Amino acid sequence: MTLPQIDLIVENVIDAARRMSTLFGIEPDEVGERFAQLTVGGMIVMLSPDALVPMSAASGVILHVEIEPDVDPRHRAAEAGMTVLHGPVETDWGTSSTLVAGPHGVVIDLFRPLQKAASAGF
Repeated sequence: MTLPQIDLIVENVIDAARRMSTLFGIEPDEVGERFAQLTVGGMIVMLSPDALVPMSAASGVILHVEIEPDVDPRHRAAEAGMTVLHGPVETDWGTSSTLVAGPHGVVIDLFRPLQKAASAGF
């Protein structure tokens, strides 16, 4: 099983695409008023103001994006006009994680794996 794409329901597609492309340091694949697409690593992120099926407003979405070791997530968030909500913080599962208030209610976790310590014989 794979998870090759995610759809995010946003109020302003063009603004969300601009901010996310700046945050991730990439160019969007496609941008229009009702649809945008970005490829982040191997994940396709699609942005639209509504869904193909009737549903209530989306909420509680966290998009986890692995960043390169030389990227400063706080600087990248500021550059994109976004607010850092938490971090960077070392997680129990071995990452350095910075949570950013993304466009239109989406939370973005900019993370990188921590250097692994020498094994304790396990």
